[in-house]
Amino acid sequence: MGNGSDLFSLVQFFKDESFFQSIKMVCEWIGIDYYHDFDADLPASIRIAQEIIELSGDIEKDYDSKPLRPISENVLSYYMPYVNDLFFKDNIDYGTQAKFEVGYDEQTNRITIPIRDEIGTLVGVKGRMFGKAQKDGELKYLYIEPTNRSKVLYGLNHTYDAIQRAHKVYVGEAEKSVMQLWSMGMCNAVATGGKRVSRQQIDMLT
Repeated sequence: MGNGSDLFSLVQFFKDESFFQSIKMVCEWIGIDYYHDFDADLPASIRIAQEIIELSGDIEKDYDSKPLRPISENVLSYYMPYVNDLFFKDNIDYGTQAKFEVGYDEQTNRITIPIRDEIGTLVGVKGRMFGKAQKDGELKYLYIEPTNRSKVLYGLNHTYDAIQRAHKVYVGEAEKSVMQLWSMGMCNAVATGGKRVSRQQIDMLT
Protein backbone atom coordinates (compact mmCIF):
# COMPACT_ATOMS: atom_id res chain seq x y z
CA MET A 1 0.00 0.00 0.00
CA GLY A 2 2.98 2.32 0.28
CA ASN A 3 4.35 4.50 3.06
CA GLY A 4 1.95 7.35 2.32
CA SER A 5 -1.21 5.43 3.27
CA ASP A 6 -3.60 6.94 5.81
CA LEU A 7 -6.43 5.54 7.91
CA PHE A 8 -9.01 5.96 5.14
CA SER A 9 -6.82 4.19 2.61
CA LEU A 10 -6.33 1.36 5.11
CA VAL A 11 -10.08 0.96 5.56
CA GLN A 12 -10.55 1.20 1.80
CA PHE A 13 -8.05 -1.61 1.28
CA PHE A 14 -9.35 -4.05 3.90
CA LYS A 15 -13.07 -3.34 3.47
CA ASP A 16 -12.89 -3.10 -0.35
CA GLU A 17 -14.91 0.11 -0.34
CA SER A 18 -14.60 3.40 -2.21
CA PHE A 19 -12.62 6.21 -0.61
CA PHE A 20 -15.81 8.09 0.28
CA GLN A 21 -17.53 5.03 1.74
CA SER A 22 -14.39 4.46 3.82
CA ILE A 23 -14.67 7.96 5.26
CA LYS A 24 -18.31 7.30 6.12
CA MET A 25 -17.41 4.03 7.86
CA VAL A 26 -14.74 5.72 9.97
CA CYS A 27 -17.21 8.47 10.89
CA GLU A 28 -19.72 5.85 12.05
CA TRP A 29 -17.09 4.00 14.08
CA ILE A 30 -16.09 7.10 16.02
CA GLY A 31 -19.60 8.53 16.32
CA ILE A 32 -19.39 11.48 13.92
CA ASP A 33 -22.15 12.35 11.48
CA TYR A 34 -20.80 12.19 7.91
CA TYR A 35 -22.78 15.35 7.19
CA HIS A 36 -21.82 17.22 10.36
CA ASP A 37 -21.27 20.96 9.85
CA PHE A 38 -18.06 21.65 11.75
CA ASP A 39 -18.32 25.39 11.09
CA ALA A 40 -21.45 25.41 13.23
CA ASP A 41 -19.33 24.38 16.22
CA LEU A 42 -17.11 27.47 16.00
CA PRO A 43 -17.61 30.19 18.62
CA ALA A 44 -19.61 33.17 17.39
CA SER A 45 -16.57 35.42 17.77
CA ILE A 46 -14.54 33.30 15.33
CA ARG A 47 -17.38 33.13 12.79
CA ILE A 48 -17.73 36.92 12.91
CA ALA A 49 -13.96 37.30 12.45
CA GLN A 50 -14.10 35.00 9.41
CA GLU A 51 -16.88 37.08 7.86
CA ILE A 52 -14.89 40.29 8.40
CA ILE A 53 -11.81 38.76 6.76
CA GLU A 54 -13.91 37.55 3.80
CA LEU A 55 -15.49 40.98 3.38
CA SER A 56 -12.05 42.58 3.38
CA GLY A 57 -11.09 40.48 0.37
CA ASP A 58 -8.00 39.00 2.02
CA ILE A 59 -9.21 35.48 1.29
CA GLU A 60 -11.49 34.10 -1.39
CA LYS A 61 -14.91 33.20 -0.02
CA ASP A 62 -16.42 29.96 -1.24
CA TYR A 63 -19.52 31.14 -3.08
CA ASP A 64 -21.74 28.52 -1.43
CA SER A 65 -20.71 27.51 2.08
CA LYS A 66 -24.00 25.95 3.18
CA PRO A 67 -23.63 22.40 4.55
CA LEU A 68 -24.87 19.47 2.49
CA ARG A 69 -27.96 17.87 4.01
CA PRO A 70 -29.57 14.50 3.21
CA ILE A 71 -33.27 14.56 2.34
CA SER A 72 -35.84 11.79 2.65
CA GLU A 73 -36.04 9.17 -0.07
CA ASN A 74 -39.81 9.58 0.20
CA VAL A 75 -39.43 12.80 -1.80
CA LEU A 76 -38.99 10.72 -4.95
CA SER A 77 -42.44 9.18 -4.45
CA TYR A 78 -43.92 12.61 -5.30
CA TYR A 79 -42.70 12.24 -8.88
CA MET A 80 -43.72 9.88 -11.66
CA PRO A 81 -40.96 7.39 -12.60
CA TYR A 82 -41.21 8.20 -16.30
CA VAL A 83 -38.41 8.28 -18.85
CA ASN A 84 -38.89 10.85 -21.59
CA ASP A 85 -38.34 11.37 -25.31
CA LEU A 86 -36.84 14.84 -24.77
CA PHE A 87 -33.75 13.37 -23.13
CA PHE A 88 -33.78 10.41 -25.53
CA LYS A 89 -33.53 12.77 -28.50
CA ASP A 90 -30.63 14.44 -26.71
CA ASN A 91 -28.69 11.14 -26.69
CA ILE A 92 -29.71 9.80 -23.28
CA ASP A 93 -31.16 6.33 -23.74
CA TYR A 94 -34.07 5.07 -21.67
CA GLY A 95 -31.94 2.63 -19.69
CA THR A 96 -29.61 5.43 -18.61
CA GLN A 97 -32.57 7.62 -17.65
CA ALA A 98 -33.84 4.81 -15.44
CA LYS A 99 -30.37 4.25 -13.97
CA PHE A 100 -30.15 7.90 -12.90
CA GLU A 101 -33.78 7.88 -11.69
CA VAL A 102 -35.07 10.51 -14.11
CA GLY A 103 -38.76 11.19 -13.53
CA TYR A 104 -41.50 13.75 -13.97
CA ASP A 105 -43.16 16.23 -11.60
CA GLU A 106 -46.75 16.87 -12.62
CA GLN A 107 -47.11 19.84 -10.29
CA THR A 108 -44.30 21.88 -11.85
CA ASN A 109 -44.34 20.22 -15.31
CA ARG A 110 -40.64 19.43 -15.02
CA ILE A 111 -38.41 16.48 -15.71
CA THR A 112 -36.86 15.52 -12.37
CA ILE A 113 -33.19 14.69 -11.85
CA PRO A 114 -32.43 13.38 -8.36
CA ILE A 115 -29.13 14.71 -7.00
CA ARG A 116 -27.16 12.16 -5.00
CA ASP A 117 -23.80 12.71 -3.35
CA GLU A 118 -20.69 10.56 -3.63
CA ILE A 119 -22.05 7.83 -1.33
CA GLY A 120 -25.48 7.76 -2.97
CA THR A 121 -27.44 9.79 -0.42
CA LEU A 122 -30.29 11.86 -1.85
CA VAL A 123 -29.49 15.53 -1.25
CA GLY A 124 -31.66 17.39 -3.78
CA VAL A 125 -33.81 17.26 -6.89
CA LYS A 126 -33.29 19.36 -10.01
CA GLY A 127 -36.13 20.08 -12.40
CA ARG A 128 -35.87 20.65 -16.14
CA MET A 129 -38.78 22.44 -17.77
CA PHE A 130 -40.79 20.09 -19.96
CA GLY A 131 -41.39 22.00 -23.16
CA LYS A 132 -41.04 25.74 -23.68
CA ALA A 133 -41.32 28.51 -21.10
CA GLN A 134 -44.90 29.58 -20.48
CA LYS A 135 -43.98 33.03 -19.18
CA ASP A 136 -41.05 35.45 -19.33
CA GLY A 137 -38.28 34.81 -16.85
CA GLU A 138 -39.22 31.18 -16.26
CA LEU A 139 -36.06 29.18 -15.67
CA LYS A 140 -35.29 26.11 -17.75
CA TYR A 141 -33.58 24.48 -14.76
CA LEU A 142 -34.28 24.98 -11.07
CA TYR A 143 -33.97 23.00 -7.86
CA ILE A 144 -37.34 21.57 -6.82
CA GLU A 145 -35.55 20.32 -3.70
CA PRO A 146 -32.65 22.75 -3.04
CA THR A 147 -29.13 21.54 -2.35
CA ASN A 148 -25.62 22.91 -2.14
CA ARG A 149 -24.44 21.83 -5.57
CA SER A 150 -20.90 23.13 -4.85
CA LYS A 151 -20.37 20.15 -2.54
CA VAL A 152 -21.54 17.52 -5.04
CA LEU A 153 -20.02 15.92 -8.12
CA TYR A 154 -23.11 14.64 -9.86
CA GLY A 155 -22.97 11.00 -10.91
CA LEU A 156 -19.96 10.08 -8.77
CA ASN A 157 -21.96 7.49 -6.83
CA HIS A 158 -22.38 5.61 -10.13
CA THR A 159 -19.13 6.46 -11.91
CA TYR A 160 -16.52 6.14 -9.15
CA ASP A 161 -15.41 2.61 -10.06
CA ALA A 162 -15.11 3.45 -13.77
CA ILE A 163 -13.05 6.53 -12.92
CA GLN A 164 -10.69 4.42 -10.81
CA ARG A 165 -10.28 1.89 -13.61
CA ALA A 166 -9.70 4.51 -16.30
CA HIS A 167 -7.45 6.74 -14.16
CA LYS A 168 -9.19 9.71 -15.71
CA VAL A 169 -12.46 11.60 -15.32
CA TYR A 170 -14.45 13.72 -17.73
CA VAL A 171 -15.93 16.75 -16.00
CA GLY A 172 -19.04 18.37 -17.44
CA GLU A 173 -21.19 21.26 -16.31
CA ALA A 174 -24.69 19.81 -16.69
CA GLU A 175 -26.02 16.61 -15.15
CA LYS A 176 -27.16 15.57 -18.62
CA SER A 177 -23.55 15.38 -19.78
CA VAL A 178 -22.91 12.51 -17.38
CA MET A 179 -25.96 10.65 -18.67
CA GLN A 180 -25.05 11.32 -22.30
CA LEU A 181 -21.55 9.91 -21.81
CA TRP A 182 -22.95 6.94 -19.88
CA SER A 183 -25.27 6.20 -22.80
CA MET A 184 -22.20 6.09 -25.06
CA GLY A 185 -20.41 3.67 -22.73
CA MET A 186 -18.12 6.31 -21.23
CA CYS A 187 -18.90 5.86 -17.55
CA ASN A 188 -16.00 7.82 -16.04
CA ALA A 189 -17.66 11.21 -15.84
CA VAL A 190 -19.09 13.67 -13.32
CA ALA A 191 -20.79 17.06 -13.49
CA THR A 192 -20.32 20.17 -11.38
CA GLY A 193 -23.94 21.28 -11.74
CA GLY A 194 -22.90 24.83 -12.65
CA LYS A 195 -20.35 27.00 -14.41
CA ARG A 196 -18.11 27.51 -11.39
CA VAL A 197 -16.05 24.73 -9.85
CA SER A 198 -15.90 24.99 -6.07
CA ARG A 199 -12.89 24.27 -3.90
CA GLN A 200 -14.59 21.19 -2.49
CA GLN A 201 -15.28 19.84 -5.97
CA ILE A 202 -11.62 20.38 -6.88
CA ASP A 203 -10.57 18.52 -3.71
CA MET A 204 -12.89 15.65 -4.57
CA LEU A 205 -11.57 15.47 -8.13
CA THR A 206 -8.01 15.47 -6.86
